[in-house]
Amino acid sequence: AVWNTYFKMQYFQKPIPAESYCALFLALRSCYQYQVLDNIWKYELTDEMKNDPLIKQCYLSCLLRDKKLEMTYKELLERLEKQGPIDYPELVKSILLKVILDPKTNKDQFMEHWNKYQQVIESNNDPQFVAINILSQYRYAASKDEFNFIETLTKECGIQSKTLIIEQFVEIVPVIHPLRKLYQQFKQNDDPELTKMFITAEFTKPKGEVQIAESIVKDYILSVTAGLRDYSKINSQDKQKIKIILDAFISSSARKHDEDIMTILKYISMADKWSIVLQNSTIYQIVIR
Repeated sequence: AVWNTYFKMQYFQKPIPAESYCALFLALRSCYQYQVLDNIWKYELTDEMKNDPLIKQCYLSCLLRDKKLEMTYKELLERLEKQGPIDYPELVKSILLKVILDPKTNKDQFMEHWNKYQQVIESNNDPQFVAINILSQYRYAASKDEFNFIETLTKECGIQSKTLIIEQFVEIVPVIHPLRKLYQQFKQNDDPELTKMFITAEFTKPKGEVQIAESIVKDYILSVTAGLRDYSKINSQDKQKIKIILDAFISSSARKHDEDIMTILKYISMADKWSIVLQNSTIYQIVIR
């Protein structure tokens, strides 16, 4: 709506900047509207605009993130050969992820691309590149059961925030199992935002389980309230931490329409008992359910 009513009107008599098209493409990618993105590419862009290096790279970077896109490793290489020089960070990330998530690729093939785009990677202080590197090490590990996420993260993070890297890792991992392993290794952390990511992942990733999300909630609350016999004495700082966890679980549960309403009510009652006011967005999800 913003694009149609604002940008098109503002640039009615002059070309819309390439950067604006990239912002539109990335926004459509973030909400998985790949069909809309493809229609804009096919019907709104002139041949000249399609050949603009920035627009061309941004479009392909978004296209490669579409999980429904079936493209073999050989087809990817052929597509990249036609693309020309690549210096757009988002496209580099999409290429690396496409290689990792192809079950037929190996570590040498991934490293070939990583080394090829090393200059782009090093010139961008982007936590997603670190997350991609960690995912590749897990993907090609000799034993995934023995993979040490904490050790790998500590080694690779440098000066970047571990929480931001984990957030990016949660976003790019396509299945739930690596996240459960990661959670078990970070289980004793006191960061509610980090724990919230693992709770939400159980609702959004394939084969995630509500019961496991609930167990994460219980574990966190027990760790925060450890030693307290009178829950009315929970301090304001710990209440805020619990609020973040309850908001995440209740909101995600409310979106999942086949979830037992009694489970949701149990945690709403808990919030009420501890005088925790849920976010408006959480209340909205409960009401529309």
